[in-house]
Amino acid sequence: MKRFIYTIIVAFVLTTTLSSCQQSTVKKQSEETQSKGGELFCMVDNEEEGRRIAELYGITMVEYTYKVAIFTTDEDISEVISRGKENGWPTLEVNYVVNVD
Repeated sequence: MKRFIYTIIVAFVLTTTLSSCQQSTVKKQSEETQSKGGELFCMVDNEEEGRRIAELYGITMVEYTYKVAIFTTDEDISEVISRGKENGWPTLEVNYVVNVD
């Protein structure tokens, strides 16, 4: 019984630690990414819709897979997203990369 409780406690501590590591990695990368160019993504019905969105924003579509269009830009990502909100264009999200060390 003691071993079972110990296992539960260790699992909880590891999960909590891993979760906080992931959050800090995402936050750090999101701050870095938003201050310079990077990748964005948007859910679309087809590749043509992705190309249309890229044209609206003046960015480049680099990939379309499983209804997800991936875009790249050299502009400040927050400015690109703001421009879309101001014009009522489809919403773009930052394409984050999460590394767990």
